[in-house]
Amino acid sequence: MMKKTLLLLAVAVLAMLPGSDLYAAQKKVLSPADTIKAFHTAMANCDFASAKKYVEADEMKKMIAALETLIKEVPSLKEDTKKDFTPLVNAKIVSEKITGNKATVVFTYAKGKKTTKETLNLKKRNNIWVIE
Repeated sequence: MMKKTLLLLAVAVLAMLPGSDLYAAQKKVLSPADTIKAFHTAMANCDFASAKKYVEADEMKKMIAALETLIKEVPSLKEDTKKDFTPLVNAKIVSEKITGNKATVVFTYAKGKKTTKETLNLKKRNNIWVIE
């Protein structure tokens, strides 16, 4: 019994040390710009469950769910989705403005020879930035 308790305590202490994944997950709060990059990465990887965590609007969550369903029905669309979102993963952040619990991120990305500039608004919900 004592060995089990000591082992559990040791595991708990190790999990809290800097460098451990658990410690990083507890301490790392993504910036608005990092949230957008994480969203684009999730979409490029067709990780729709993760992508939905980065958005606030129900309409956007429904669109992601619809895309997920469509890909299940037409698997070849998965590659198209990856192609569409991969340029966004490499987007360059132009500006990030945080005002209280609101933020605006401007970024550019290249798709072929065309460079596109976009702006996304975010808000802080439960201390986590989400795309509005």
